[in-house]
Amino acid sequence: MCALVKTLCAFVVAAALLAGASGEASAKRIALVIGNDSYDNVVRLEKARGDAREMTRALEALGFEVIVAVDVDRRAMSEQIFAFTSRIDQNDEALFFFAGHGVRHDGRNYLLPVDVPEAGVGAGDLVADSAFAADEIGERMRRRTPRVSVMILDACRDNPFTVEGADGTRAAFGGTRGLSRMEAPVGTFIMFSAGEGERALDRVGDNDPDPNSLFTRNLIRAMSVPGRSLLDVAKDVQREVYTQARAVAHEQAPAIYDRIVGDYCLAPGPGGRCGGGGQAAAGPAPDPAAQQSACRDFLFEQALQIGTREALGAFLSGCAEGPQAALARAALAKIEQQGADAGRPGADAAPRAGAGGQTASSFWDHNDSLMYLVADGSRRWFYYERPREGMVRAGARAGTLLFEGSKEGNSYQGTAYVFSPSCGPIGYQVSGPIEDQGTRVVMFGRAPVRDSSCRVVRTRDDRLVFDYVSKTRP
Repeated sequence: MCALVKTLCAFVVAAALLAGASGEASAKRIALVIGNDSYDNVVRLEKARGDAREMTRALEALGFEVIVAVDVDRRAMSEQIFAFTSRIDQNDEALFFFAGHGVRHDGRNYLLPVDVPEAGVGAGDLVADSAFAADEIGERMRRRTPRVSVMILDACRDNPFTVEGADGTRAAFGGTRGLSRMEAPVGTFIMFSAGEGERALDRVGDNDPDPNSLFTRNLIRAMSVPGRSLLDVAKDVQREVYTQARAVAHEQAPAIYDRIVGDYCLAPGPGGRCGGGGQAAAGPAPDPAAQQSACRDFLFEQALQIGTREALGAFLSGCAEGPQAALARAALAKIEQQGADAGRPGADAAPRAGAGGQTASSFWDHNDSLMYLVADGSRRWFYYERPREGMVRAGARAGTLLFEGSKEGNSYQGTAYVFSPSCGPIGYQVSGPIEDQGTRVVMFGRAPVRDSSCRVVRTRDDRLVFDYVSKTRP
């Protein structure tokens, strides 16, 4: 994670050293994962341990034997690095992951244990003597001659020796933010979570519920897809991080330095297939239209969660057409209306603004979540007014759309949405009758179920019930 604008969060992915014949099978896959949040003398972090835990689960699922340590001081970190490097044998696949504070000093990058001392201007040597040089860790790995050596450094949120970033971003040292560029020798692949000088985001807005940084959450999803080469994974992460950061008016584009010869996959495909490079293809190429739609859904959900004019405006700047764009404009209209209502007596009783600037016609209960209905001719929209706790964890917020469709006679039909804080919303078709003299709507459909990579793996029967509450907000 590091580039050129402001805070930088270095994610150095990958030093893949292919030593020996490419056809040789590796003896084992081994990884060291460290996550440091609870620093004693500098600003504490919030997501490094979560990044380490999720990375551990992802690597174990890929067949890695993982040594994991959280909130380690200098001695413990040294012991863990020694235990890890001493276990690497020739032709192994070795991976090192660090999440926490990282700084640069005299052109080198240092990873900080939790007991690093506080240091002011001119005290860079004190910090360097108390920390671990990233290039030295990489060299210790390479001296063990593994077939593949990978480094992932999620290590610069904001300058820990000044003040914490207001948006939860990552750290650097001295007057400059971020880690230094690390030269990639032949056989090495390096990736930073942001360009030099750019600030890498831990979260996308104050209401972002994801336990992982923007970069790491996208990395874990991408690296678990079978048959994708490390370069393909990196390009996917670069594109997703850049697009999602732009949705909140932020610049972050992971930097990639690729000098690897051939392809290497963290998740090999069937028969051990990996990438394109002269080997068997890993399956059909992703559908660009589907990827664009999924991205648009994710960005729209993030914009709704943040719920500000800036976030919605950023979404519309890149997605000016389609149903999400219409809903984003409606959400902006709602914000403007609420601002106008705030100065009037009895503003709390004002109805919600919905799609197309229409106001709520009535309020309904759906599984203990309060909903508001917007009607425009035969068109209908159900929005969350007060989502229950479980739906908040799933990604729903006040103003989030659950259903859009039409009323025809005594029945409804249209699209309902399933939510996920990491994958965004996805729609499915529902229909059903109006019951009990118009006080209950019941709809049925087959809801999609996604895996950890956000792919739809199956569907399940779903039943949506809306019970009338009142004409005015309860």
